[in-house]
Amino acid sequence: MLVTRRAEILIKSEPDQIWDFINDPAQWMASNPKEHFGTEFFTPDRKVRTGGCFYQRESVAGVRADMRGHFLHVDRPNNVSWTGVAEYRLLGGLVRFRVPQSGIVKLEPREDGVMMSHDMFIDFPDTWLGKLVARYFTKSRNVEKRLYEHGQTELVYFKTQIERLGKQRRAPTEI
Repeated sequence: MLVTRRAEILIKSEPDQIWDFINDPAQWMASNPKEHFGTEFFTPDRKVRTGGCFYQRESVAGVRADMRGHFLHVDRPNNVSWTGVAEYRLLGGLVRFRVPQSGIVKLEPREDGVMMSHDMFIDFPDTWLGKLVARYFTKSRNVEKRLYEHGQTELVYFKTQIERLGKQRRAPTEI
């Protein structure tokens, strides 16, 4: 069962400024502090690179997971595609299961700013355990709604911080 959600927001900035801000694992951590507990990019400069690996400890729909993945395609400052496998733990880690996840982050310039979007995909395996886990996530955890909220929380943080920094840059300095 494939669950997909798109979060998007208009940011009054330039694509390069947004890219530079979000290309930092510390900003991804800060973008959703209630659900991000550790983010690392395993590249020489700790930046997003095609083929680079990452790790994120997070919570999706209230269930903690460790996700390991890599960046499939990076086109600075337009988009990045990522894929990974999240190992979720239920009942204090007694029950563990792995679920493939992926996403596409896009920056699309418009007249009034840049539309930043994050398409997120969770692909519950077509096995008896995968179907059971998918049922749990959809019926008990409302994964569709909570996945959207997870992504939208990140984007609202990015918008707020980037636009605040932009205003600081444009503010006249006192002499």
